[in-house]
Amino acid sequence: MKLSISVPDDLWAAAAPAGSSPSEVVQRALSEVVSLQKPSSPWGRAPETGVVEECKESLDAAVHRLLSERKQLRRHGYRVGAVLAADPSLSLDWFMSAVARLDPESLRQLITDMLAEDCTDDLARRIISLARDEAHLEPGTVLIGATMEDEGLTLPQEFLAGLVDALFDIWDVVESESAVKELS
Repeated sequence: MKLSISVPDDLWAAAAPAGSSPSEVVQRALSEVVSLQKPSSPWGRAPETGVVEECKESLDAAVHRLLSERKQLRRHGYRVGAVLAADPSLSLDWFMSAVARLDPESLRQLITDMLAEDCTDDLARRIISLARDEAHLEPGTVLIGATMEDEGLTLPQEFLAGLVDALFDIWDVVESESAVKELS
């Protein structure tokens, strides 16, 4: 295929080693883009189709086990979300400012950031405590920035998704039972 393209001089200078041909640079860049993309089919990273057939039983067993573990994490998260919401320390004001105003993905990100950045926050400590006690999860460590002093905690996203699902389900019931609806 023959192409005609325009590339800013500074981008070309940064991407093309001295003496390299335009074709070589573009082919290398396209190969890099392709390698970063998710395969379009299951087992798309396998070196050849025959190897997939050779180990199909093991691949299927691994997928089944990991999906089962993810579902279990989500169930644990949902249970922890229910216990957390029943605790009076999670106030109506918090529900109105967080759950009523955010979408589930944004709330999960907010909780993820809170755990990573401020493990002294009461809500963060409560979530970590419940994860340990109710779900038998031990939070992992995440580095914030480049130094060990900037260390925070993390929990699996599947667990946090379950926790957030419970909070939203509870809020949906509260909203449906209330004569006045919160504006989002």
